Amino acid sequence: MGFEIKKFRDQIKEVDWEKSSAPNTETEEGIDDYGDYVVIDNFLRNPDDFIDAALSCPADWLDQVATVTHREEGKFPYGNKEAGISQLLVPHYMTPLLFGVYKSLIDCEFLPADCNMNLDGAGMQKFLLRLPQYCSTVGTLMYPECICSVNSNVPSFTQWNYNATLFLNDSPDSEWTLWDFVWDGKSYSNAEDIFEEGNENPERVEQMGEWLNGNGIPKIESQVYEKFKDTDHFMQTRSVDAVKNRLVLHRGHTFSAINYSGNDELYMLKIGMNEIPKPKAQDGNEFTNDEVYS
Repeated sequence: MGFEIKKFRDQIKEVDWEKSSAPNTETEEGIDDYGDYVVIDNFLRNPDDFIDAALSCPADWLDQVATVTHREEGKFPYGNKEAGISQLLVPHYMTPLLFGVYKSLIDCEFLPADCNMNLDGAGMQKFLLRLPQYCSTVGTLMYPECICSVNSNVPSFTQWNYNATLFLNDSPDSEWTLWDFVWDGKSYSNAEDIFEEGNENPERVEQMGEWLNGNGIPKIESQVYEKFKDTDHFMQTRSVDAVKNRLVLHRGHTFSAINYSGNDELYMLKIGMNEIPKPKAQDGNEFTNDEVYS
């Protein structure tokens, strides 16, 4: 009796990312714009297909490492460990989704309206090739008693101009949250507020920076994840429930956090996006629609 030899061809999972990551074509009518953030329900046309596609991609081993080092040392000495399992997904796979996010940024006026007139025909195809280069797409699964770095749950800015969170399941009592930083009775909603304060009161901002460096930056010590709650220096101002296929958009310079309930699981796609430089020969980045990219 011979052994069956497995072929690589039979083991590679091929995914129709064009279909699974396609947004609904009419997102503008479903946008709830709250100024500092935007909520879009039923964002993907085929959310279950996208979930299956995302689950077919591996995660790294860091969550396993963090569990061991926390148990043995109470530390994670390899940088910031965010809560849960992280999948570094390829942005180029989900170009339709990223295009939908970009268009939504225009629809809610986070990006200027002239960005809606540029990409026509060959110009659009060139833009779609460039778009993923300015984006990050990370699948994140949070689960009960997952390990994270101390302070990694504190509301913070991001490195991106714009951020989006796409919830991939219902998670009761889990939320996307927005916060004000409070110092000596005065509230600051974003980095610009703090920079403006620095022009008039540099010593005050220096004190704020020292406090944030000690209390708002992840430490080498690790902990079991806990929801972040109001403190003397952080006050929650907004929240959005974690509902399957709900997209939340916001600017990266605001204080935001995912507040996971700690019950069952919370699966989501975290998206970072920077502004795409305009080609010298064009006045702006703009769009026309077709069946998928709209």
